[in-house]
Amino acid sequence: MSTLILNDILTFVERQADKVLGGFFNKGEMHPIAIEKKLCRAIDEGARVFLRKVYAPNRITVTLHPDDMKKYRKYYDIFITELQATAKEHIRNNVSLAENAGETITITVKEDPAVQRGDVLCNAELVSGAPEGEVEREAGL
Repeated sequence: MSTLILNDILTFVERQADKVLGGFFNKGEMHPIAIEKKLCRAIDEGARVFLRKVYAPNRITVTLHPDDMKKYRKYYDIFITELQATAKEHIRNNVSLAENAGETITITVKEDPAVQRGDVLCNAELVSGAPEGEVEREAGL
């Protein structure tokens, strides 16, 4: 079985366990370790392979319920700094030979009442430096 398929299976099992156990143990309060765990999972899922090279995501969005966001607003700068440090360390240690491991990682934290209180959504994507539309022209598409 290939490593990618095994990784997909493990990710699926971990998500299912989070759904079952997370709801049982979570008393409606967002804990930093839960944010860190979902951040790392989003990084793993956002990694891309291009021409035999692996690239880690460099834009990460963390979305919290407004009530949970209140907790982090007091020390927002420290919160962002810690998330960036966690992301960089995770990429360095877990995303195999990422070509862009030393690049800047942009992290945005926003609130959305659609996110359940005590939950977090993380999205990690790889974005290039070219303005939107430039990539298609340069590639001749």
